[in-house]
Amino acid sequence: MFNFTDPANIGKAYKDFVLLAIDELPDYKARAVYLRHKITGLEVYHIIKDDKENLFAYAFRTLDKTSRGVAHIMEHSVLCGSEKYPLKEPFITLASTSLNTFLNALTYPDKTVYPGASVVRADYFNMMDVYGDAVFFPKLDHATFIQEGHRVEMDEEGKLSIQGVVYNEMKGNYSSFQPIAFSDLISAMFPNSYPAFDSGGDPLHIPELTYQEFLDFHQKFYSPDNCLLFLYGDIPTYQQLDFIDERFIGRLIKKYDCREGGAICNIDIDSKKPVIKMDIKNLQTLNFLQESCSLKTLAPETGSTGSFVSLNWYAGKADIEKLFLCEVLCGNDSSPLARALKDSKLGDDVQFQSFGQFREEFFCAGLWGVKKGNEEKVFTLVEKTLNEIYEKGVLQEDIDSAVMGIDFTLREVNRYWGPFSIQLMEKTLKGWCNGDVCSRHLAPITDFERVKTELHKDPDYTKKLIKKYFLDPSVKVRFVSEPSENYFKEREAAEKLLIERLEQNLDKVQLKKDLDELHAYQQHIETSEETACIPTTKISELERSIDIPETTLEFITGADDSDIPLFISQEDTNGIFYVDVLFPFDRLPAEYLQHIPFFADVLTNLGWNGKGWDKCTAQSSCVMGDIWGRTLSGSIPDAPDCIAEADKYRAYNFCGRNWVGLICKALTERAEEALDMLAEIITKMDFDDKKHLETLMTELKAEKKNSIISNGRDYTQKRARAGWNENLALNEIMWGVSQLHTVEGYKKHDAKKMLKMFSYMYKECLKAGGIIHITSDSDSLKKLKPLLSDFAKKAQLTKLLPGHHYTMDELSPYISDFEACKEDKIQFLNVPGQTGYASAIIPSSSYLTKEAAAENVFAAWLSNHTLWDKIRTTGGAYGASCWVDSIEKQVIMTTYRDPTPEKSIEVYLQSLKELCSTPIPKEEVEKTIVSNYGNAIVPASPKDRGARSFEGMLYGNPQRFKQVRVDNLLEVTEEDVEKACDRFYESAQKQCSKAVFSNNSAKTKNSAGNNIKIPL
Repeated sequence: MFNFTDPANIGKAYKDFVLLAIDELPDYKARAVYLRHKITGLEVYHIIKDDKENLFAYAFRTLDKTSRGVAHIMEHSVLCGSEKYPLKEPFITLASTSLNTFLNALTYPDKTVYPGASVVRADYFNMMDVYGDAVFFPKLDHATFIQEGHRVEMDEEGKLSIQGVVYNEMKGNYSSFQPIAFSDLISAMFPNSYPAFDSGGDPLHIPELTYQEFLDFHQKFYSPDNCLLFLYGDIPTYQQLDFIDERFIGRLIKKYDCREGGAICNIDIDSKKPVIKMDIKNLQTLNFLQESCSLKTLAPETGSTGSFVSLNWYAGKADIEKLFLCEVLCGNDSSPLARALKDSKLGDDVQFQSFGQFREEFFCAGLWGVKKGNEEKVFTLVEKTLNEIYEKGVLQEDIDSAVMGIDFTLREVNRYWGPFSIQLMEKTLKGWCNGDVCSRHLAPITDFERVKTELHKDPDYTKKLIKKYFLDPSVKVRFVSEPSENYFKEREAAEKLLIERLEQNLDKVQLKKDLDELHAYQQHIETSEETACIPTTKISELERSIDIPETTLEFITGADDSDIPLFISQEDTNGIFYVDVLFPFDRLPAEYLQHIPFFADVLTNLGWNGKGWDKCTAQSSCVMGDIWGRTLSGSIPDAPDCIAEADKYRAYNFCGRNWVGLICKALTERAEEALDMLAEIITKMDFDDKKHLETLMTELKAEKKNSIISNGRDYTQKRARAGWNENLALNEIMWGVSQLHTVEGYKKHDAKKMLKMFSYMYKECLKAGGIIHITSDSDSLKKLKPLLSDFAKKAQLTKLLPGHHYTMDELSPYISDFEACKEDKIQFLNVPGQTGYASAIIPSSSYLTKEAAAENVFAAWLSNHTLWDKIRTTGGAYGASCWVDSIEKQVIMTTYRDPTPEKSIEVYLQSLKELCSTPIPKEEVEKTIVSNYGNAIVPASPKDRGARSFEGMLYGNPQRFKQVRVDNLLEVTEEDVEKACDRFYESAQKQCSKAVFSNNSAKTKNSAGNNIKIPL
């Protein structure tokens, strides 16, 4: 067998894949091999690691110097049917039938990537096959183009509008201040280069894209010699290459005429670096401003509190040195540049980062929320502060804090939005796409050790970096993005003109024909026979026993010799430990609950033991990876097993409580120091810094205002659920629209009064008793456990007192327009924007029942078939989904970036009625069960495994009940799903709470509903 990791084989070929390099990757305890197919030019990089969650990603350099969104539309369209899988949308069929732990498609400014991951090998190869066929051999018919990209629709009255999935998605993207400000900044820094254009597509330019240009784009960029196939995991390289060779190589050679003198030729097969075609390499060229300048743009007012003002410098290629410099200057609120910007009161929030998504980076330093007339003051302040930092030198504690922060970042394993391997994929592609060796960004720990060596050798190292990147450069760009109240009006006017121009050249006969064909295509419901071409796993092939994380309960001695519950989660944390110290807040009067979120935010930001917040932040950053306040709320499910589980611990008073407290993480070698500091923080918390609370209040308002559009779906569903029970009412008070009203009411002149209130709340929570949770590896536990009783005494933790269960009468005064939550009318949350969100809530069956399992299957099928077809594909929304929260006995339907959210609710409810008389085929039921099983086996990070297990114990819902849910799932029958559908429909007739988040124009004249004010 060919040994891919033997250096003697470099230059040799396995099935025409030439081994070009072997990379040792000690930072990730892995090694990698780099290969190129000598006939097609296809390149492969496989990171070989002992990890059963394997990942593949087909990546293509896709650059375009227009904002027509062709790369984004192509990303959607290749997944709408291919040669081998001629379905409407193999992607959604695959997603709804596979055991994937990740499956997506991603458009970047310079590339498009199609990743998939699974812990089951057969399932992994199934996905690789479907995705490979999609990217190399898509149908790309005209119906797909006008469905996913853009089309002119004509209503019954002959009125025209522009529709399309990507078109509506990007209208949502152009509805908030911050993303547009960032986009304009990048455009300004790289004029007339590919980053200056919107790869996602500007809705005012998307309709310019023609079908032929769309086809030409695929022909140019999706060829095998522009494909970078990233692989990760423990499946042997030869098995993956065998699969690629068997399924695709011959077909690619034929399609692209891959032979000497054919369509693909002149490939430097022996090049150790990626081969990039000259026309693509020319597109990758970045243009830079040649002299300092000032630039100003306009962005939508929604989400803004003032202008975005920044000073910017070109920084060269990405490396760890720049990350270190960012951490030193602005890594936390006490860092020198961050502190100066915050203290200036010139804006609401600090912006400082190195934009490193391209081959060349730039630094950006400034403020959000700058009032008109203060722009020049911000520029002056940034330059003055950097000069002062350089002249005076950087404090050692700021350097130590930055080093600690980066060490944590590089050591910690997280699943931010997918497997950890996705992060490795992005690091690899950053170099690979741009012609660098694939391992260019895969040694961050090793690279940072060099930085630390320089820090020890040269006391002026940090000063020299400041001079190199900020003081020496001759080009500085002063950038201002100003909020415009006319932004939407101007875009609406431009869209209207666009439609008028389209109408002038419109062949209405051809339009009707195209739309008739599209609608017929969209309305076609694929049969089980048609979808059978997608390979699936059978229920009989699944492992019934799943991995369950465990948390154990012990007791340690606290203050006054009281027993303190200690929860221990042993996980592979790589020498890091996580500590939660929580106190109940459910003994507070109900009037304080609305302030709990801000209270938790400020806990570690006001200083302790008589030291200022900045000094405390700097000191804690040198000892801990991070420390922050947190909240946790919930209730015990109304299920016999959960109630019995909670009864086992009733004497200890921790089940079903609402909590506030602190969480920190630290390296095990600093455990004693970290725990001592944590005890000091808990016992010596200060609530007297009025000035800094005012700053935190300003930041909070800016953050909330900026979140309104992006979190529209979350606000909508919380609003629709608020009237159902006390726990959901509390969620609305703390995190929903009602919380926006609370934050709106915070005034700076009330800061002193608020500090007094927070001090009272803190003391009352501490009096209620405390608990500790530790997540760490076994070696760390051996060091930690002997320290914990002493810590509990130093932190003055006491035995838990009984909790109070809030009634709806106590909570309802703090829910905005509470009466509207109880009515069977739509609640309209009106916010300026270009798309919206919808939520509809109906009752479901109880937790841990077989009925709940069947309802989960039906909801998943409904999401991936009917709702996808009717709301996403036909209706043009970017997304629609339905899921069951059986803990709260609710079915939740939501839509995302939806042009007609109110109509989507009607479609959902009508679909339930129709499905009652249309049984789901047995084969579809089995596929959906398999998909739901896949959701149950998605791996979690060590930190998250510990957190989920601990939280389950607090609410009578231990992780072992997950096995009960899986057992119930695997027993679901076709008849069970039919009954679940009937229950959904019957439930919807009895009770259905609805909320719509959109602009005012979305509320039709005939709608009966309640208008709910959105503040800020």
